Amino acid sequence: DTLKIGAWRIGIGLKAFDHFKGANNWNGVYAMELFKDDELVYDFKMETFAFNESRYINAHLDYEEQVDNNSYINRFFTLPGNRLSIYKSKKEEGVITLSKSKANKITMIAHDLEGNKSTLEFWVRRAEVKPNKEIPYNYMLAYDQENLISNANLDLYFPKGSLYENLYLRYHSSNEESAGVYSSVHHLHHDKVPLHRYIDLAIAPTVLPEDLRSKAFIAFCKDNEMENCAGEWKDGKLKTKIRSLGDYCIMVDQRAPSIKPIAYQNNMKGFSKMSFEIDDDFETARNIDEFTYEATVDGQWILMSFDSKKNLLTHYFDGRIGSGEHDFRLVVRDHVGNERVLERRFSR
Repeated sequence: DTLKIGAWRIGIGLKAFDHFKGANNWNGVYAMELFKDDELVYDFKMETFAFNESRYINAHLDYEEQVDNNSYINRFFTLPGNRLSIYKSKKEEGVITLSKSKANKITMIAHDLEGNKSTLEFWVRRAEVKPNKEIPYNYMLAYDQENLISNANLDLYFPKGSLYENLYLRYHSSNEESAGVYSSVHHLHHDKVPLHRYIDLAIAPTVLPEDLRSKAFIAFCKDNEMENCAGEWKDGKLKTKIRSLGDYCIMVDQRAPSIKPIAYQNNMKGFSKMSFEIDDDFETARNIDEFTYEATVDGQWILMSFDSKKNLLTHYFDGRIGSGEHDFRLVVRDHVGNERVLERRFSR
């Protein structure tokens, strides 16, 4: 009935869910408490916090477990850069010191909004403490300072407040001979470390023809998929902002986006809308506008709305386009300026 752990100090994480009566939803828990030998050590209440605190949730949960397994584990210890205001008691920041001669009782209680609660109780004791295996790293980045890594092929700048805890960053680069890649691939640690702010990344190309510079972008490479993170040229390097560590390189996009009619035909009488699916070779990062577009009917601009989840452009007929034959023109450009034009005639 006692967990023996080979460490002087531990931090505990707990996965817990709240089911509403008559529903199977896996909801988050309203409040939790941690007691050591019946003394309150740590608690939090998800009652309210400011919108600008929202991203600190990445420091509250076990971020690596979330990335790997989409699993939400609540930390009962505070990372030093976590400024979330949900915590009430934080004795020793939730860190529990273990004894070898005495087992400590740990009690964890989860509460819902209606006063129902569930309790988990167990005992812990310190076992033999073995030295940690040393993990090689290139740079130690302090969470409470700004940090800069710079060499001939890479600039990486972390503004103060980017990290929730000190980062022992591993970095190396490798050559890449795949078509469309025009730099080394820079391996920036891994994407299981959360970043609170955008950081600046600049990469130098290897051999990039001058006529392709305007089509170049910094690509985030994961699971054989590439994400367009954009970029602007400065001092011979392509520079952008990123919000995830991982593998990055310079790529080129020369292919125009596609336009596929979804709700459209030559005779649009009785239709309430017309819509088109647009797609591109590369997904874009959240802070990048994926497409720009312009639509006209008989040379006059019309309003179209874009559903980014479905990649759907839609125009709702509001009576301004009268009966008869009309010329429709849609121009769609991707982030590097590749352009696709669709021209059709329809009647109302």
